[in-house]
Formats: sequence, C-alpha cells, structure tokens
Amino acid sequence: MTAYGKPSDDNVESPDTRRLALELLAQALTFLDNDLTAARCRIEDAFALLSESPEIKRTKHRMLAQWKIRKAEDYINAHLGSCLRVQDVARSVDMSTGYFSRAFKKAIGVSYSDYVTKSRLDLAKRLLLTSDSPIAEVALACGLADQSHLTRLFSRTEGLPPRAWRRMLRDCDRHPGRQMPAGDLEASRSRGVAGRETLPA
Repeated sequence: MTAYGKPSDDNVESPDTRRLALELLAQALTFLDNDLTAARCRIEDAFALLSESPEIKRTKHRMLAQWKIRKAEDYINAHLGSCLRVQDVARSVDMSTGYFSRAFKKAIGVSYSDYVTKSRLDLAKRLLLTSDSPIAEVALACGLADQSHLTRLFSRTEGLPPRAWRRMLRDCDRHPGRQMPAGDLEASRSRGVAGRETLPA
C-alpha cells in the first residue's frame, strides 16, 4: 500500500492474471457438483495467481498447473492406442501447442514425445505380462506402427526384444529358483516395468 492507502504498482494485478483467475474460478463452479477435487485444484490455482508476488507469478505462469498436468496425463493414458498428437493434448488443457510442449517438459522433466514413448512401453509391458496376445497385437494396442517398431523400442530400453522379455518373466514364474534377485520380478509386475537384469546362471 502507498501512504495514501492505494495499492502500489507492484501489487496491482495485471488484466491477464485477473482474467486467468476468473476463468479458473468459473471452471471451479462448473465442477462443484460433480468433481470436488477438480474444483479445489482450480480454486487453489486462482488463489495462488492472485496472492503471489509478481516475480513468482511470472515464473508460475510459465509452468503447468498441477490440474493441467493430471489432465494431460489422463488424456495421454486414455489415448495410448491411437495417434497422440501433441496439439490434441495441448487443446485438452486449453493451451497452445508450443507453450504446452515447453511447459510440459519443464513440469515433467522429459519431452512430450519421450513421455508418450515411455507410457506406450509401460502399457506394452503390462499387456505382455497379463495376456497371451501376439506381439503384433500388443504393438497396435499401444499405438505403435507394427511389431518391428515395438521390438526396436523394447530392445533399446530393456536390452532384449518383447518376446524374450515375456519368456524370461514367465520362466521366473515356472522356476522359482531362477527368480530375479531381491524381488525385482514383483516390482516389475507392479509397475509393468522390468529392468535390464539377466537371470543368474
């Protein structure tokens, strides 16, 4: 406040900040009856926008709000079996493609394309562990072009092709004495992810 009781220039909210806060509050109102968690997230984001210092607000504006991260991740997970264009995910959280790509990488720590690839591989691992579907069908269910595409990605990240990875885990089930050390098999199942460990001789 100034000596005359008026807000100083540093505390005046910019029109963009006020507009964004109002949009968040309007969205919160629409969610109140059906989704209290989503409503709360938007109210918290609006409160943060209006209460932080201009310096912090500028930094925050360049980042994705937590509810937008969750919404983007939900959209990606729901569409792993189809073509996942970054512009479609950006549109699902009401952002431009360029801004979303930069903010997503800053928030998640990896690029959008790397995140989608990892999510597709995680889904492939779950399907390999829980079904007898042919590798080609698993690849298509994960939104990959074909079996060779899945095999290339799998071999690069896991050190062996999907068929051998599936056989290795099933061998561990049939031969308890040859399990991966220290509970790695259970950890792999629960996450749908296996490390690069080889079976002991």
